[in-house]
Amino acid sequence: MDGVQTVKAAATCKLVLALGTALAILTAFPASAAIEVQAEGVAACEQNDDTGRVQDEALRDAWRRAVEIGVGLVLRADLYVANKQVISQEIHTNVSGYIEDYEILSRGTDGNLYRITIRAWVDMLEIGETLADLGIEFESIGNPRVVVLIDEWNLGEKRPFSTAEAAVRSAFQEKGFTVVRYEGMANDPRIQLALDGDQDAAVGIARAFDADVTIVGNVWTDPVGSTTIGSNTWETAVAYGEISSVLRDTGEVLCSYFGQETEKHLSMEAAGTAAIGSVAHASLPRLLIETLAGLSYARGTGIRSLKLLVHGVEDFAQADALAAALRSLREASHVDFRTFDQGTASFDIVFTGPSDALARELEEDAFAARLSELLGRTRGLRVLSLDFGVVEAELARR
Repeated sequence: MDGVQTVKAAATCKLVLALGTALAILTAFPASAAIEVQAEGVAACEQNDDTGRVQDEALRDAWRRAVEIGVGLVLRADLYVANKQVISQEIHTNVSGYIEDYEILSRGTDGNLYRITIRAWVDMLEIGETLADLGIEFESIGNPRVVVLIDEWNLGEKRPFSTAEAAVRSAFQEKGFTVVRYEGMANDPRIQLALDGDQDAAVGIARAFDADVTIVGNVWTDPVGSTTIGSNTWETAVAYGEISSVLRDTGEVLCSYFGQETEKHLSMEAAGTAAIGSVAHASLPRLLIETLAGLSYARGTGIRSLKLLVHGVEDFAQADALAAALRSLREASHVDFRTFDQGTASFDIVFTGPSDALARELEEDAFAARLSELLGRTRGLRVLSLDFGVVEAELARR
């Protein structure tokens, strides 16, 4: 066997072993599904209304509310408000395109209303790509901590420095994550176990670093062949990448990416390096949006997180009192006081009901009484707008 045949045989063997490893890891880290949410849709019905039309209208409303939950997982309230018109038009127009599947849990008339409750699977990647196409940057809330472990092999040689790992680290850092360096534990046996597909090891690493998520994966390349164009010979290499994000608290796989990219260069090593960069870049949209959405969903224990903006707040003391009043709401299991700037306070609220139920409760006399008690003066909230899990209100005298 000559040298060329030896290289080809070795490459074939390497490819078979690599694909076997990838399949083993993907079996250990199953591919993630779309976010599963529950939503209710409502439509008005009169005695002579067409039943089919009313049911379709209620179903479409339920889809809209399900997508609303998805948008709320990755978009801050202030960013939504700043881009409200374009987001509403795009999402409302193409709402069915974001629903991968759904099942009807209940339906029926309620007075002059027709109500339908569904369990829907919302395509978070599609939502993220839509926001990106609209020029709206999503980012994490609360600076979650992440450990990134990616082994890199180029043409059978392990790289001492993983450019794919560096690219993923940088991307997550840009989206507001705190990236934890693991070099101090480079010899920890759990690192190699995690790279080999051990989900418990990935969870253990996250806990060791007090991280919320471990990103773990492998990227490798193989030669494809050569092409002579004029006086130049171009080498082609293919890079394979498999990368998963694992949630520390439950061991749940938030995202699994497996893909390949091919690149040409004047040397095979350079072609492999370029292909590695391409496959790392290709993994980022899915990794970022599904990890962020899954983490936000897990933090809300599967209950929707609503955004509340309150205008007309005079000072920080009023904003703090408002936060205390919000925590007294019947269906609010968690209230996070986010920001106070130029008379506007923003809050994230984990709420067991839909956003319109929150809006109604904010305008009730009971909430106004609690708020007045905390402020020492008669105050209440007046809801200004309600859309896509974002409630805008104004603090006013009553």
